[in-house]
Amino acid sequence: MKLNSKKRGNSMSGKVSFYEFHQKKQPLVLINVWDDESVRILDENKVAVVATSSYALSDSMGIQDGENISFKELVEIEKNIHNSSLSVDIESGYADNLSTLQKNIESILNRNIAGINIEDKYPNTNQLMDKADFTQRLRLIKQTDQANKLFINARTDIFFYGDIEEKNKDTHLLSEAISLINDYHEAGADGIFIPGLYNKNFIEKISKEVNLPVNIMLTIKLDRIEDYLDLGVSRISYGPSIYLDWQDSHLSKTVYLSKLIRKVKELQNQGKVRLTLE
Repeated sequence: MKLNSKKRGNSMSGKVSFYEFHQKKQPLVLINVWDDESVRILDENKVAVVATSSYALSDSMGIQDGENISFKELVEIEKNIHNSSLSVDIESGYADNLSTLQKNIESILNRNIAGINIEDKYPNTNQLMDKADFTQRLRLIKQTDQANKLFINARTDIFFYGDIEEKNKDTHLLSEAISLINDYHEAGADGIFIPGLYNKNFIEKISKEVNLPVNIMLTIKLDRIEDYLDLGVSRISYGPSIYLDWQDSHLSKTVYLSKLIRKVKELQNQGKVRLTLE
């Protein structure tokens, strides 16, 4: 499978390419990174999209997750990108007001960053933002990005706090989530990320009933990609679990990530997923 590696970065063609990577029949697989070296390894292997994990990035610096590393440190990881497109996890936006959020988005737009993850949870809490507050943030990002350069992956933590097991059985919560996702779409989201959701029936229903690419989070040790390929998702990521598994492996980053890339490329060669540009 060969993808157009020229369509990347901070341009409209980059966003078009980013959209093209999100296909239900061949979902995009993200190997989440945590430092400059892991970014370089994936970029040198021409992984289509390199995505940061805020937890892994913070923990690798010995800092607690929750917008505790500086925004500058967060976005400067883009200096290691030459072949891939980069998606940055900006948590809640590093902003307690819209003015600061706008400045942060302007900074991102001036860098080689093609996508962001932004979540609907207040920093360092399990409290979801009011829907009106979060949709206002999405609209501001869309308005700031007048050239339509960024792929905005809105993250909802509606399944990712409290009793996650019970939430994955709650059909009323499922209906609420679908309504919420549709509101996020209307406000400007280009994709929806739903960590904590593992009920396959719920995943399939959401994928059918919303008009956004659906991104789920798997755990590298526990989940098989193959078990989630027929549910209509367009993007599969791993959050910090790759970083944590690498720590347990006692392998070098190059050896660990190269083995993982080869494993996922086997699925790409079968036409089941997308990982690399070629």
